[in-house]
Parts: sequence; C-alpha cells; structure tokens
Amino acid sequence: MNELLGKLLGYEAGSSVESPEIDFTAPWTEIGGGAWIFFGCLALVLISLLYYFRWQSGKKPMVRIVLAVTRAALLCLLLLILAEPVLKHKLTTTEEPDLWLVFDCSDSMGIPDVLSPTVRQKYVNAVGGKPAGQGDQSRAQWLRDLLSKPDSNILQALDEKYQLKVFKFNRQAEVDQIKLEMIPGTEGEVEKIDGAKVATMLGRPEDVTDQHGKVTAIGAALDDLGRKHGKSNLQGIVLFSDFGQNSGPAAEEAATRLGVPIYTVGLGPDNVKDLGLSLQAPLLMKKAEKSTLAINLRQSDMDDRNVTVKVVATPINADGSPGSAAKQVVQEKVVKLTDEVTTIDVTYTPEIAGRFMISAEVDPQEGEVVTDNNQAQREVTIQDDFLRLLYVEYEPTWEWRFIKEVFYRDKLVGERGFRTFLRSADPKVRHSNDLFLQTLTPARSEFFQNDVIFLGDMPASTLSSRFCEMVKEFVGRFGGGLVVISGPRFGPSQLLSTPIGDMLPVIPEQNSRPRAKREFKPRLTEDAASIPFMQLGDSPQEHLRAWNNLGFVPWYHGALRPRPLSTVLLEHPTEVCASDGQTPQPLIAIRRYGKGEVIYLGFNETWRMRRKYGELYYRQFWGQMIHRLGLSHALGSQKRFVVNTDRQGYQEEDRVLLTVEAYNKDFEPLDENALPPGGLLAQHILPGGAMDEIWVANLRDGMFETEVQVLEEGEHTLKVRDPETGEFNEVTFRVAATSAERRSGKRNRVLQDKLAVSTGGESYEFDTANTIATRIKPRPNQLVEMKIRVLWNTWPVFVLVVLLMLGEWLFRKLVNLP
Repeated sequence: MNELLGKLLGYEAGSSVESPEIDFTAPWTEIGGGAWIFFGCLALVLISLLYYFRWQSGKKPMVRIVLAVTRAALLCLLLLILAEPVLKHKLTTTEEPDLWLVFDCSDSMGIPDVLSPTVRQKYVNAVGGKPAGQGDQSRAQWLRDLLSKPDSNILQALDEKYQLKVFKFNRQAEVDQIKLEMIPGTEGEVEKIDGAKVATMLGRPEDVTDQHGKVTAIGAALDDLGRKHGKSNLQGIVLFSDFGQNSGPAAEEAATRLGVPIYTVGLGPDNVKDLGLSLQAPLLMKKAEKSTLAINLRQSDMDDRNVTVKVVATPINADGSPGSAAKQVVQEKVVKLTDEVTTIDVTYTPEIAGRFMISAEVDPQEGEVVTDNNQAQREVTIQDDFLRLLYVEYEPTWEWRFIKEVFYRDKLVGERGFRTFLRSADPKVRHSNDLFLQTLTPARSEFFQNDVIFLGDMPASTLSSRFCEMVKEFVGRFGGGLVVISGPRFGPSQLLSTPIGDMLPVIPEQNSRPRAKREFKPRLTEDAASIPFMQLGDSPQEHLRAWNNLGFVPWYHGALRPRPLSTVLLEHPTEVCASDGQTPQPLIAIRRYGKGEVIYLGFNETWRMRRKYGELYYRQFWGQMIHRLGLSHALGSQKRFVVNTDRQGYQEEDRVLLTVEAYNKDFEPLDENALPPGGLLAQHILPGGAMDEIWVANLRDGMFETEVQVLEEGEHTLKVRDPETGEFNEVTFRVAATSAERRSGKRNRVLQDKLAVSTGGESYEFDTANTIATRIKPRPNQLVEMKIRVLWNTWPVFVLVVLLMLGEWLFRKLVNLP
C-alpha cells in the first residue's frame, strides 16, 4: 500500500510513503483548526439540504438528495481549499550504493611480464580465452582484455548492483574520471556498460606500452579521490594495480582516511628475475686523492649467480658532450650474489681534473624483465684546488705541531693551504714566514676563503669581537668547519663570554680547570659508528686497535652538558656531567650550526695515537675530519658565488630549483646596486645546444632562487653570471626519461594485502577478479525524508471541483430544474 501511494504521488520505483497525515495551513485554521472546518462543513451541508428541500420542491426526494449531496460536496471542497490542506508523510527511498573502480595507468603497468605456462593459462581463462596480444603481454594489456571481455564482464556484473564510477591515475597526485558509455539494449534487454570503451580510455589498445605515469602514487590518488568526489554513499573501492608505490603519501594511511573497504586486484608476478644497481659517489673529488664509490646491487631470484660490475669514468666537455680524453675503466669486478642487497666499495683516484660521468653497469641477465635499472650514473667534479686550513693557537703544543706536519704534506692542503696564527710567535717570524698570519682578523675577502678553522687554547682577551663574529658567519652562513681543541692552560670556558660559545656542541663548565685526578681510557659511543672520521683502519678489528692505541689520557676539561641536537662521539668511561649526574662527560662531540658544523675536543692529546703506528691513524683521523668539514661546500673564494640545484638527477617534466648564494669580494651580500634589473641573469643550456635566458630573483640578502621546468632528456647546464667578475658559474644535472617505475618488475604483494586487510576489504589475483561481483554484497542505503505535498492547488483538486460543478448543472438540466 505504501509503495502504491508512492506511485500515485509520482515518486520513483522503490520509494514508499509512510505515516501520511493531512494538515491545514491557512492562518484562520490556526485557532480552532479542525473544529472550524468541521462546523463549517456541517453548516454547508445543512444549507444545501435546506436549499433543495425547501426552495427546490416538486421533485422526487431522491433527486433532491442527490443534488443536495453534490452541492454540499462542492461547497465543502471549496472550504477545504480555503483551508490550504497539505499532505505530510515520510518518504523512504532505496538507493543503489556507489562503487568506485580505480585503475593504475603508470609506467610499470606497461612492463611485459614473463608468465609461467600455468599462470598464463589462468590469465587467458580470466579474459575469456582470447587475449589480444601474443606472447608476453603487458599488465595494462591484460587489464584491457579483462574489461573488453564480451561475456561475464566484470563492469556489467558490478553495474547491476552498484552505481559505478571509474577512475584512472597516471600522474603524481591527480585522478581522472572515465566517462561510462552504454551499449543500447535490444528488445527485452537492458542497456549495459561498454567495457571495450573503458578499456580504450586506459590507453591505446594497439600500443601495449602506452603507460606514461612516471610514478605510482597510490596514496596521493586515494587522497585526490576523497577530496574531489563525494563518498557519502560509497561502499567500496576496487583497485587494479601492481602496487609499486614509489611516490607520495603512504597508501595505507590514505586508504584509512577514506573509511571504506578496498578490494585490491594485483597484476604482475610476485617474484621476477631482476638485477639493479645504484651508485653513490662524492659530488666533489680531489685530483690524486683516493675516493670511495659505493655500489649497491639489488637482486631478486638470482642467488649464487656471478655477475660482472664495470665502473667507468667518462670526461665531459663544458657543453655536456663526452670529452676527447679516453674513458677510464675504474674497476671491473666479479661479484657473487648471495644476499638481496650486496654492497661493494670501489676505490677511485682521479688522475686529471674536470667534469666526469661515473657510470656503473652490469650486463642484463637471462630471464630479466626490467633492464633499465642495470646501469647507474653520477656526475662528479674533480678539482685541482686545495683546502685552506687556519689553525689559531696561543703557543706551540704537541697537537699544533703534529697537525701542522700532517697537513703540510697532505696533497689536499699542502704548503699553500695551511696557515696558522700563533699568539706567542715573534712578530719578526710572522712577517718573514708565510706559514704565519700577521693578524687574527685579516680582510673579509681573505678570511672567508678559509675552509676549516682550528681554534686551540686561547684566552678570551685575545679573541676580538670581530674575529668571533666572522667565525660565526663563516660557519653559519658559508658552511665552513670549526674545530675547537681544548688546552690545559685556558680551557673552553674562555669561549663562554664570546659569540663562539653559543656554537659549541657542549656547554663548558664555568672557569673550568683540567681534570687530572687519574688517567682514563676514552670510550667510543654508539653514535660514533655513523661518523666517518671516527672510523679508523680498514676493518672493525683495526678500528678498535687504532683507538686503543690512543692509550690513557691524563686530563680533560669537563662540560656542564651536551647541547640539544649535538652528537657525542667519544666520552669518559666513568665521570658524568654535573647537570644531571647521569650523562657521561663528552670528550668529542659534533653539532650542525647553520650551514656548517662545529666539532669539540675536550683535550688536545690525540697526538698520542702516533705512539705505535706513527702517522697512520693520526693522519686518517684528522684527514677524514677535514674532508667532512671542508669538502661539504665550495672551496676557498668559490664560496663567494655558489650555484646549486636541489638534486643532481631529474625526470622529464620535473621542476629544478636553482639557488644562488651571491656575495661581493668582501663576502657581503650583493646589494641592489650591484645587480642588473630583475636579479641575476642565468642561461639554461639544453641537451641539443639550444639556450634559454632566465632571471633569478632575489629571495633575501645574498640568496637568489628560481624554478626551471625540464622537458628534455639529457645533460642540462645552468650558468649564472657573477656581477662582480662578469664570468659565468655553472651547475650541470641530468634529466632521465626512465621513470622510477622501471626499477623493479615485481608486484608489491605486501602493500596489496595490507590495503585490503587494513580497510576490511579483500585481496584478489588477476585471474580471480571476475569473482568480485559475486563475493561482495551491496548494502542498499535507505534515505528517509519528511515530505510536505500541497493538495489545494493541484490538478486533481481542480478537476474534482469542475466535475462537481458540471455534474450538478447537468443533473439539474436532466430533471428540468432551472
């Protein structure tokens, strides 16, 4: 009955009307309401009866009764119309739930899979026994075949139970909706979704590799769906992918935010034969200095196989083309694959300066699906420059003497690079010997060319405020390195009253004196293992032997506590800080300050490391330290104008962030008077030789920044003109067409299962995807609304009034009443 009433009121099928109630809305019905209407109708009935029985006599009683009733009904209906009646009721509507189908169209879906005969037959059966391609098809083509299947089509089966929406994603953070087209139904059949049209929208059927998404960003895709499409009636998502999540927010968290079950359908094998490598190399190397290249070999299903890794250095010209000098084979090494990841270190000693492309490659192996990841490249710069070290000390100490000897003979520093200010030195010696600086505060143009500053045991009275401020700027703004070496005469507490005191990794004790109660053997902390300059020797055994060679230290300066975010590398074995009575006393600590780093030593006794092995470990310790502090930024005067990009490698369509740190000859930020209108002029040289000019805007004092979109594969160069010298400084980077999608050929089964389990969905194989329509059960959503339908101004009421009026008039004519 409720559904019948719904039909009479013109509601759609599946709607029902409940609790119908008539109400009157005319103002005069508010007081008395139904009583006025009742008595009004009663009065109109009596008037009609009186009219026909008193003033229309002469006719039979039955005729007068019919006319009286007709007249009474008409008058009562008019009274009800004046009362403005409405129908109040509850309308219950049953809606089909929404189901979203999301298809991964990233580059990895274009990988042709080598399937076993058994698995391939399952795939063939799933697509109806007629795959479009021959041999090894891509995942995208198998998916198109499934959607184009004429019988038992998954889209058509799901459409019978749900309101479907179909989406695809092949961009970083956007999802595109696919418009559904219908196949007109023949006689006796309803129209159905055209699955072949949907398949076409996923890519060109004739091109099985027409997948252009450079990354798989499932989390970003799910977030984009939640933002742009209403999900109030959403009851699930069916996600087709290989789940190679390699970009964007975490997929699990994004799936949880949607709050609906996700049914995952995996394409691609769980295990594939694959061998890939990555290369790590310092961006800046020193000519004739040994450097280490780290190569990581990642393999799947290739245990116990021997492969040959070849590392080659190729010179590069200024225009990005290969140089005329011959390629140098750095190393060719046979490696046995025993673990999932095998790391090998390759030693490289550059023989000439310039730009080089270091490439590591391994030959494709039998059965490999993806070979794009068998090669890795890194551009490096070989410098023939030298590090500039400044050692500030009050008087000669053993540490000062031996550090001077080490770096005087070091190829990276040499006689040109080591200078010292010795407060106690004879003024005549300072003037006659180039080793000694005449003043602690030379011109800024000279001071900021240093790369590392050693600050020894100096009293506060000898450290001018200008020197301290320049040291602070040297580390914080220009990325220089500062090594503070405590001495027994004055101690680090002298620095507390200077700006340098705030830069230290520890807070020294006020007026501290050397603690020399008894000798002690320093202890390495766990964090020391992560700092290269603390690793001595070539093996763990040799590392321990080197530090044991330091022996017993007779004294140290105490610290109140380490500063937050500093890292303690060497500590006292028994004594603790006074601040909490628990933290061991720090002896060597490191802290990042601005762009640079500060290293603190609580004693100046590392020269004791020489007692058995000469300079071997002593030189390694200090050499590795200045490599870290000095080679992490531009050298010498190059710090005045530095051109950088945020990365060394990009993909096509990426945006390159170009930053320029620009100062004048006195290392002061370039002001507007020294700049051309618009900022700094840069040239973008494309791989083909074409050039674009761009302006780099001033972001803040001394800092300039802009973005450049790269659309062409190959070597790119950005050259920025230095307003002080008129010369161009440049940075080079490579743009690769190979996307992150080709780094691995296997499906991420773990993520597929996690997305399903964490959201209450289910995980399916490609060959069982057709069962989704029968396994998931829709829960129809019932919407209950309060409806008010106005009755007095409707067509049925108008027709009824007209019929009553005409009926009475015609009947009066039939009985010969005037």
